[in-house]
Amino acid sequence: MEVIRPCNAAIKHSLWIGAAILLLVVLIIREIVLWPNHGQPFSNIGATLTGLLYVSLPMALLSVIAYGSGHFEPGRVFCLIFFVWAADTGAYFAGKNFGKHKLAPSISPGKTWEGWAGGAALTLVTGWAAGYFLPDIPLSHRLVAAGVVAVFGPLGDLAESMLKRSAGVKDSGTFLPGHGGCSTASMLFCWCCRCWPYCKHSWVVSR
Repeated sequence: MEVIRPCNAAIKHSLWIGAAILLLVVLIIREIVLWPNHGQPFSNIGATLTGLLYVSLPMALLSVIAYGSGHFEPGRVFCLIFFVWAADTGAYFAGKNFGKHKLAPSISPGKTWEGWAGGAALTLVTGWAAGYFLPDIPLSHRLVAAGVVAVFGPLGDLAESMLKRSAGVKDSGTFLPGHGGCSTASMLFCWCCRCWPYCKHSWVVSR
């Protein structure tokens, strides 16, 4: 059995690698068939792969978050959602009222360091307050997760702003103040999903 397990793991990894290679081959064949009426082939392939990885990878890592302790814990996912909303909302209101120093003016002139600090502060407060609704998750777990969102969330926000600028779109939504629409919240959520699972190996996140 000890010999079979590594073999099974190797087979699973080889299947994933084979699927990735097959996807790349299919995309190349598509560009060959559609050339020259389909624009720049390498740009098209890169955009397709980036879109797949940007959405599918975080959704796959979401299961790692939910099952990080060995059994299903939906509270971890809800915590991540609350923290993302808190970071985005806190950054919006703090930046609007106190923002003076630009964070990345070439990408998003409206984002400021003060906004980032406000988002980080509200995220940490949310991490502490979440204990009233999710008492099964220890305070140390919640604060570390909130810190991850506070640090990496703005990167997802800037990435979303960069995509909007490249597409010539100013706003992705206005139905909730401070949230920038569904796509902004989704972008932050997807970005944080990439970062949080790697914390589960530390003593403060894994049980």
